[in-house]
Amino acid sequence: MLQLQQVRQRVLDLARVSDARTLRLESAAGRVLAGEVISGFDYPLFDNSAMDGFAVRCEDVEQVPVSLEVVGVSSAGHPFRGRIESGQAARILTGAPMVDGADCVVPVEQIQQDPNDAGRVTVLVDPGEGAHVRRRGEVVRAGSPVLAGGTQLNPGHLGFLSSLGVENVEVVPAPRVVILSTGDELVGPGSVPGPGQIFESNTTLLSSMLGGMGCDVSVVHALDDIDSIAAELQRLGTQADVIISTGGVSMGGEYDALRNAVESFDVDVVQVAIKPAKPFAFGRVGDALMFGLPGNPASVVVSFELFVRPALRKMAALEPAVVPTFKGVLGADVSRVDDGKTHFIPMRRDADGRWTRTGTHGSHAVSPFADASAMMAFEPTRGLIEEGSEVELIPLWT
Repeated sequence: MLQLQQVRQRVLDLARVSDARTLRLESAAGRVLAGEVISGFDYPLFDNSAMDGFAVRCEDVEQVPVSLEVVGVSSAGHPFRGRIESGQAARILTGAPMVDGADCVVPVEQIQQDPNDAGRVTVLVDPGEGAHVRRRGEVVRAGSPVLAGGTQLNPGHLGFLSSLGVENVEVVPAPRVVILSTGDELVGPGSVPGPGQIFESNTTLLSSMLGGMGCDVSVVHALDDIDSIAAELQRLGTQADVIISTGGVSMGGEYDALRNAVESFDVDVVQVAIKPAKPFAFGRVGDALMFGLPGNPASVVVSFELFVRPALRKMAALEPAVVPTFKGVLGADVSRVDDGKTHFIPMRRDADGRWTRTGTHGSHAVSPFADASAMMAFEPTRGLIEEGSEVELIPLWT
């Protein structure tokens, strides 16, 4: 059997960063910039007010209180077209263009309306030169870099770029993934299982994990025979970036159609020293990276998190490719029998902030992962990890 790190490195060596693609901002969240973004505009675009108040000449309000004549209003989208002279002021709203002739803003809280003349106000406080004025280009100058290549775009980045008039960005896209569904024993949810049949859950499981990574996901069904699967793989190898199948990679001989079908492609079928998810296939089918995961749902989760997610992250230029582990404290003893494999145990955080296992069912059951947010790697050299011990945890679903 091969060791986990050995197999994962071989998988990462096969994964290639995808070619850049132009996306609209609203579709680019979570993607990585392919290159530097240069601003085409100043930000702010013009001098504007940071407060609701009155635009004045600073020299007019050096001695307060002082009464000024109100000659107009500047609001967002509707600037005051005139110019204020000595002894004058203009009402101004937050974000509105500064008034010609004014060089500071007095907040409305520091103004008193003249009770005898609606066209005059009394300034109570000298705000100081330039007070409450946002200057053109004080945040960004046109022609200056604003985001570096390699930045993973979050909503804040996208809102900022939009404020600079950016419409599209060059990014490394998430891979296009096809899930290849096989298995005569499987029926879809909503069906009535016949003798020996079970509900198919792996497609839903994989689709949701892939969707959470922003991947473009589709599902293809193939008959459970060698020729049909080989033909489907041949076709998909020209259309997808990644192909993921589940089941048919164990030691079932002629009954494992997928294992036999991949023999005509550059795909390795290996045994990894882990539990669950010991059988695993990976390689290239045409232009696509191919993963053959075990059929049991718990094994699908473990294989995906250990091998597939790192490869997809590398293809999308997300760093690090392998999601970092974190430390937690056990809320109860965890024991195991030494079978020479590393066991991966689904874990949940309890009300006290400690971590406990979610179940002890075999790899056929995905239910323990339904309540899990991490999994613990239990090395074969340890037979018991006691309550209160600090352990390394692998985050799930991220």
